[in-house]
Amino acid sequence: MMDPALETIVSQSLNYDDLPETWHVPDIGRFSTGKTLYDYQTHALQNAARALFLYYEQARDWTAGESPATNDLRKEEFARRYNSAMAGLRQYKRYESPADERKGSTNQVFRILSDFIPPEDDVIPRHNLINRMCFWMATGSGKTLVMVKLIEYLHSLRRHGEIPPHNLLVLAPSEHLIGQIRRTVDEFNQAGLSIDLVPLRDSHRARQGRLGDWATVYYHRSDNMADVQKEALTNYRTYENDGKWYVLLDEAHKGGKEGSRRQAYYALMAREGFLFNFSATFTDTDDIVTTVKKYNLKEFVQNRHGKHIYLNATEYTAFQNRKEEISHNERLTIVLKSLMTLAYVSRRVRELRNTPGLEDMYHRPLMLTLVNSVNTDIAMERNDLWAFFEILRILATGEIDESRFQNAKNELMDEWTDPRLLFEADGQGIIGPDDTSIRTMQVADLREAVFLSRGKGALQTIRSSDNKELALQLKNADAPFALIRIGDTAKWRQQLLAGYEETHTLQAHSFFDELEKNTITILMGSRSFFESWDSNRPNVINFINIGGADAKKFVVQSVGRGVRIETLPGYRGRLARVLLLGTLESGMKRILEKQHARIQPPETLFLFATNHSAVDTVLKGLAPEQ
Repeated sequence: MMDPALETIVSQSLNYDDLPETWHVPDIGRFSTGKTLYDYQTHALQNAARALFLYYEQARDWTAGESPATNDLRKEEFARRYNSAMAGLRQYKRYESPADERKGSTNQVFRILSDFIPPEDDVIPRHNLINRMCFWMATGSGKTLVMVKLIEYLHSLRRHGEIPPHNLLVLAPSEHLIGQIRRTVDEFNQAGLSIDLVPLRDSHRARQGRLGDWATVYYHRSDNMADVQKEALTNYRTYENDGKWYVLLDEAHKGGKEGSRRQAYYALMAREGFLFNFSATFTDTDDIVTTVKKYNLKEFVQNRHGKHIYLNATEYTAFQNRKEEISHNERLTIVLKSLMTLAYVSRRVRELRNTPGLEDMYHRPLMLTLVNSVNTDIAMERNDLWAFFEILRILATGEIDESRFQNAKNELMDEWTDPRLLFEADGQGIIGPDDTSIRTMQVADLREAVFLSRGKGALQTIRSSDNKELALQLKNADAPFALIRIGDTAKWRQQLLAGYEETHTLQAHSFFDELEKNTITILMGSRSFFESWDSNRPNVINFINIGGADAKKFVVQSVGRGVRIETLPGYRGRLARVLLLGTLESGMKRILEKQHARIQPPETLFLFATNHSAVDTVLKGLAPEQ
């Protein structure tokens, strides 16, 4: 994996503290009333400030009214910094700067760029697009907070005349992400600069004022940018404004050929300004080279901001040894072990919360069961999904074979004595020799922790009014325990859940929207619901038949969603990190220091997979994070 060259450049070029006062980020640690930034977030902003200073001050000092030719010289000088820095990095010996675009019959990116950037001998040198920086930051690390503070910083630089007074544009690929940005801006506006978010298509109606009164920021769906104008599509040419934009991309770099074309649109809109790219998953060489701050999943976990990540040893070993595909009975055992794990972690959290003073410690554990597609006609996926639902049914009704239950428990205990932790050296076992929480677990204990009822009972379903959610509940329980959230639940009801009783009352509100406070212990779904969702609750992830060209990114996203942790309200990170902060009251610190032997389970994200393809995808998806 390549090192981020831009991060190397800024770290070797100048210190943030040595920048002129007007180049400092305003009140860099503050975000909103009661919320401050973590050290890695402020460091990301400091790196951004250093990079912008190198570009707009040292490469060529920006002055009002300068010619486009001067900006071209600035880009050439900035590109030379890359070449100089990368010559000293082993992996860049044969790579002299972000790659050029060459003319070709199938190269649509070249065609798009050449309409605005004159080619040189059928080549568009990449230094024309060197005015960019990427923030490679783990899901859950607060990228959106960094983005909003960066908006404040860019506005400050414009107001002080240090950079061109171009407009700001935020692009995100879904309404969910745009909604998250809106909520974050609303929180920021409580105590900071007033940021006024305006739809790009309403730019002609945006209020105007002196720089310093407020910051008008335009926004749009990145996946709706095109080279034609339709009801759902926006022609970038209408708004490209001679390339005079500061463009901030939030997870807007993904996609195949169509995604590459959109990347060209974004770059052209920022060609006389600057492009900022935020994501948890970068695989493109240009993105990695121009990364100004790398704080990916590995670093997030190693620095104890997130949970440990554990991959079930049976699946890992089976894949490494290339044995034949996992049998149906083995799938049943894997699902059973994942449910036991959920029950075990839930019991541990309950024990901790029964300690006086720790009533709010950690979270209520949740299992995520994730499928690559919701198409129930795919034979392999149908088999894997059936394995999951079959275990739920036989546990609920009491049909589980006692020897199967005991064997699965023994396997789990053996695996936990020597856990495989990803990104970290394998540490202490997850269970200790005197731990009775797992050794004494019975089927009724599992039912109580997962199904919310110790007694046996048939499974029934509760359907949402929009058919996008389907909840499962034991008939003798008071509340649902599982939630299926997909685009349309009709097929699953008809095929996978054909024998289940369905209640007649439709659920009016969304179970998913109330996930932080309701009784759901199992959440099932596909990649469609995974963006713009924040929760500390996941402790177990089941990957079912995850595969395909873009599944590796989905794995990183989903694991990133699962690693968030809050030891106590307002204290994010694992207990060891919280204790190092030195801000706890001494009595609370003494109570917490006695809990080290009991915290590993709730501070761990357990990964399970039901076939070799899924294990392969998990390992390959997480490999770039190493």
